Amino acid sequence: MDLMTVMEGGGDTETGILHGREIRAFVQAIPGQDTNRIIQARMQLVKQTSELFTADVAGISAHFHGINRIASGTGIQINPSFPVSQEIQEYTDRTFDPKRV
Repeated sequence: MDLMTVMEGGGDTETGILHGREIRAFVQAIPGQDTNRIIQARMQLVKQTSELFTADVAGISAHFHGINRIASGTGIQINPSFPVSQEIQEYTDRTFDPKRV
């Protein structure tokens, strides 16, 4: 699985994850302010999977965002010795919007 494909998407690029496009569309919509986008993404994910699966995805996404906000608030940095740390840090530097925190 290509980490950048999972993080950035790529149209019809296969993520290597079952229902990956629908999951990505939903979790990318969640922190936004566009209620219609969230509803549409959620409905598409439910259609492709189930309500229980979609609820699990929402819970995991909420946990992920919460942990990231805690780490950001405490100033924790990504350990540069991890193999993908540089790639993640570069992605975060390009996409981080402090107004959404």
